[in-house]
Amino acid sequence: MKILKSTDVNVAKGAFDNVDEDLEKCMLWLDENMPKEYTKPEDLANAYEMMSRASVFSGRIRRWQHWRFLVYVNDLLTVGVALAKKEKYHQVVQYKPTMKLLKIWQANQRYLKRKSIAAKIAEKTHTSSKVALQDTLPYLKVVFKRNKEQSSHLAGFLKLEKEEVDWLREK
Repeated sequence: MKILKSTDVNVAKGAFDNVDEDLEKCMLWLDENMPKEYTKPEDLANAYEMMSRASVFSGRIRRWQHWRFLVYVNDLLTVGVALAKKEKYHQVVQYKPTMKLLKIWQANQRYLKRKSIAAKIAEKTHTSSKVALQDTLPYLKVVFKRNKEQSSHLAGFLKLEKEEVDWLREK
């Protein structure tokens, strides 16, 4: 609230002082809630410009371990985003934590079976998992959908579990 509702530099500057999250999570939180608060496109664009610059400095910190840039990241995320708007917004907004991390986790869980099958194919065909995923898996899915007898032999050869066989037969 100190960032999204304020236009005062001193209020916004200390917004992350007592927060127990790292700046990356704070950035994701702001990314989730800024469109709800900033209803004017120009204000939202300015706020995302500040976040973009903060992200550039954050990447430089990770790449070069140049921790002096942390001051810029903090200032851009707090004061930069707070001053991106022309005037205060007075509507009441229900802020929510970011869902991006949950979505990434869910996507990884969806692709776990695919990666597991690709690893088993790669082991038997003496290729990389990436090559197995791109070149072999699409054809294997067709075989598993069309020919149950042949697919059961392939499943035994590749030592696929029942869930993996079911995944190959679906869609």
